[in-house]
Amino acid sequence: MEYQEFLSYMKNCVADFMGENFRVTINHVIKNNGIVLDGIVIMEKDHNISPTIYMEPFYKSYIDGGDAADIVKEIVRIYEKHVPCSRMDVQFFKDIEMVRKKIVYRLVNYEKNEELLMNVPHRRFLDLAVVYHCLVVSEETGNASILVQNDHLKMWGITEEELFAEAEENTGRLLRAEILDMRATMNEILQLDVLRLMKKLKMDAEHGFGRQEALIEEFSSFLAETTDNQNTDEMYILTNHLKMNGASCMMYPGVLKEFAEKIDANLYILPSSVHEVLLVPYREEEDTEDLNRMVVNSNRKEIDQQDVLSDSIYYYDRYMDEIKKCN
Repeated sequence: MEYQEFLSYMKNCVADFMGENFRVTINHVIKNNGIVLDGIVIMEKDHNISPTIYMEPFYKSYIDGGDAADIVKEIVRIYEKHVPCSRMDVQFFKDIEMVRKKIVYRLVNYEKNEELLMNVPHRRFLDLAVVYHCLVVSEETGNASILVQNDHLKMWGITEEELFAEAEENTGRLLRAEILDMRATMNEILQLDVLRLMKKLKMDAEHGFGRQEALIEEFSSFLAETTDNQNTDEMYILTNHLKMNGASCMMYPGVLKEFAEKIDANLYILPSSVHEVLLVPYREEEDTEDLNRMVVNSNRKEIDQQDVLSDSIYYYDRYMDEIKKCN
């Protein structure tokens, strides 16, 4: 089956599986950077919220030989795992006083999101755009959010300037900034990856878990040493405590200045993704072309395209407390 035929077939199969108390639709969702994804939505009668289950991975599974019936069962399983138990009360969103303390900002690439920016309040920041979300935290939805649209601003009767002021007050409080040592973080990730690999390979039980721990530490330390050429001991990760959409932490008042003064250096800021940026202490001998090349290569080869923030690198001057785009 071709992709569009597959979507229609899955929609009909899931609808038949769920029965007449459910409505099944295919939604085209515009994600960050203009990426368009197709998602199946299963909505029970009298409910107004349901997870969107994106279909691209399922189509890949299908063309790789996956069974259509098994794919339908997996879609239903995901729905049942994530569907809220009740209706979501959306009336609160109509009242600015109910959402005022929940407004936060995020950073996205300006050029890649020009179509989106036509419909949402925003402001330019370097080659990026500041957009706004309302956090919706509950047992039902987890840490979900609603993108603020121009129509919402009209409904609330406020300006973008007022919206930014609210977001600037809230974002650092609700999404606490964290600065992590790159080397230590990589070592932790490597240890987890090695552990998963060893479990997957089902190492012989006679080695004992203590032996496994020793192997994990030895192997991950070796891999961490291989990153010396990239000076990861002088790289730091700036993100928020959720590790989601944390690149906006570079805008938090005082965060960069306090850190730069702590290490007694100005900073290069490398936008590794929308979720975090890397901080590199400024050195006169540093080749900015190498740093820029590293960011571009990562964006092309390693990062999901909807998570790309920018191909640029930035410079933070702690004396001026100012971020500039590097030429």
